[in-house]
Amino acid sequence: GASESADAKIAGVHCCNPTGDTIMINLKQKELIFQLLADIQQHFPEVKLVNVAPSPENGNTLWINVTWPQDEARQNALMEFNSERAMNLLLEYGYHMMVMPADELDRNGSHSPVDPSSSSFEIH
Repeated sequence: GASESADAKIAGVHCCNPTGDTIMINLKQKELIFQLLADIQQHFPEVKLVNVAPSPENGNTLWINVTWPQDEARQNALMEFNSERAMNLLLEYGYHMMVMPADELDRNGSHSPVDPSSSSFEIH
């Protein structure tokens, strides 16, 4: 099902921040990522997970990189939807997770692409 493909994408992701550290995602974070994606896809079925990576600015922040709606109104609605959920996750669990448009990362060059086949991802 959809969770298996998302699971494979999360399980295969490695870190691309300048220090080259492996991402450490615990089971609670993984559960929260799946829940967040499920919530998003209820309202925005066109949005798909691309990968999960640490923010280049702050390794404690996880970027959940997704395909982005083409329609500007949908993009704005998605950003609003995500910001509310990101704040709730931060307040309730202490994890900072941001849903990001994967195509933005390519355009501005601030983040190198993640190879989902890499096995350097670890879950603790």
